Amino acid sequence: MKRLATTLFVVATIGVGVQDLQVQAAGKPDSSDLLLVVTLRDAGTDGVQSDGGSYTSGQMNVRAVLVGNDAGNFVFDTNDNARKDGGRRLVLDFHGQTGTPFPANVPILIDTFFGTLSGGSADDGNLRTLALGQSLTRRGPIGWSVGTTAYALRWHGQNGAGLLRFTCVGVDAIGGCNQWTVDPTGKAQLDSTPTKGAATQTIWGYYDMPFHMTLVAIP
Repeated sequence: MKRLATTLFVVATIGVGVQDLQVQAAGKPDSSDLLLVVTLRDAGTDGVQSDGGSYTSGQMNVRAVLVGNDAGNFVFDTNDNARKDGGRRLVLDFHGQTGTPFPANVPILIDTFFGTLSGGSADDGNLRTLALGQSLTRRGPIGWSVGTTAYALRWHGQNGAGLLRFTCVGVDAIGGCNQWTVDPTGKAQLDSTPTKGAATQTIWGYYDMPFHMTLVAIP
């Protein structure tokens, strides 16, 4: 794990149960899924960073795929099997932005489920069949849980939130896309919902959480 300038506040638990994340994005692992290596830029100003190094689907309990359906949605899970912990996390850094329920100016480690959602004219199409240089947008919540509270950063394109832009930046020998970049187009909504009792959503605010992610297909 890389060293961070400030102490990490560990908030995540194994097995994320965030509402609506897995309805359309995930499904069950399938032989038609395209396995990926995921790398984050990890710039000092980024709001979403790695815990050190790339994430490879099938290693250390990570699942990273473009699923084999008509939308080719992206699924990234730092603990695919909730019964064991492979040790991988994402790091969130709000860089002093106020109004979150977390300690100020302290990056947090999260055990995450990150799944994109399609639907609507802005993001129709299949991520797997993009041509070189072509882009599509997706809604994309990054979810995690702390005790009996489920949190999500949502790029959903509403109320000032951006979306996630996927761009094909590399192709194989027959012209099929095999490398993509992912960048947010604007802020993310931070919200929380109890996992027990009344499922009342609390919206904490809208936050700049920049990142740059590269997805490379595993041959």
